[in-house]
Amino acid sequence: MGSSECSAKELGALQSLVDDMSRGDQFSHFVQWVASLDQRVEAQLLQRLTAAAKGWVAEFNRSRVSDKPSGGRGALKFGGLVQHA
Repeated sequence: MGSSECSAKELGALQSLVDDMSRGDQFSHFVQWVASLDQRVEAQLLQRLTAAAKGWVAEFNRSRVSDKPSGGRGALKFGGLVQHA
């Protein structure tokens, strides 16, 4: 199972738990707890997105260097095709 599938499954379970808890009156600090939980989830997702973006940029830069044509201009690969910039 990929990390995105795992994350979606975990977030779905967490949302279900929050929904169940919101139906009752027994949690006096529910609104504050959900706000705190939202911030933690957002921070984790932002960290994962940042890491993925950095990885993508690093791979993009690596592929641009290895795909340079002999004329010295960079080549961009889109869908397996090489288009010279």
